[in-house]
Parts: sequence; C-alpha cells; structure tokens
Amino acid sequence: MKRISIFVISLVVVSLTLALLVFAQKQTQKPSSEKIDQHTGGSGVQEIAKKKGRNLVKKLPDGVEGVTLEEGKIKLNQGYKFVKKENGKVSVDLMRGGGGAIAGDWSCECSSMGKTNDCKASISAGFLTCISGAECTACDLSVTVGKVKQAIVAY
Repeated sequence: MKRISIFVISLVVVSLTLALLVFAQKQTQKPSSEKIDQHTGGSGVQEIAKKKGRNLVKKLPDGVEGVTLEEGKIKLNQGYKFVKKENGKVSVDLMRGGGGAIAGDWSCECSSMGKTNDCKASISAGFLTCISGAECTACDLSVTVGKVKQAIVAY
C-alpha cells in the first residue's frame, strides 16, 4: 500500500511539473506585432500589412487576372502563384502547364512627399501587400497592365 501511495504522489508531482512547464512556455511565446519580410534580405524593413491597407479602387483594372482585391490586400486565386522578379516587381503566373505570366506587373512605391522609394512587395499566405522602410511612411501597391499604371491599395 505504501509503494502505491509513493508511486501515485510521484506521478502527480511529475504531471504538475510538466503542466507548469507547458504553461510557462506558452506565456513566453507572444506573437510579434511586427514581421520581417523574408524577401528583403534582413534589411530591417517592417511589415505594415498588419495595418489594413485602404482600397483606392472599387475593382481591379481590365486585364488583371489571377487575383482579387480583398480588404486592402491583393489575394491570390486558386491555380495561380506570385512570382517575385529581380527588379522588385511581382507577377502573377499560372501554376500548371509551365506557368506563364498573366497580364500585369505589381509594384510598391513610396507615396510620402520627398521620400525615396523605400517600399517593397511582400508575399505572405497567398496575399500581396507592401512594406515600408525607415525612409517612407506610406506606400502604394500599383499594377501596370500594358503601359497603364494604376495605384490599387494605399498602406
């Protein structure tokens, strides 16, 4: 009887210790309010996608395919993928059949007066948004179809 009591007490102590460790671990893992875009090369550019973008248009221009305008962000449609280009622009391509760019190049530009272009495109969880660096406080996400460029979302 004495052995069973010691075993039960030991089991309770170990269980409580593990429960306290799990609880303490969860308390220290608070989500960060700022994310660093993996495509910026660690330049310290902060994501402003947490701050909801403001739609500048009611619908996307003719010729834009593979995406929809959703709550201040550009959402990728099923069957398409975002492709980041070397010049910082983003295109939308088909996922199957060898891909191929769909009409429209997306870019982020600083809209603050007298500021350098310190805005970058951010692709995360099927959404395209803009992030700004220290030199710019406001960015516009624009699309160019043919020779016509139009601002779509302001951040």
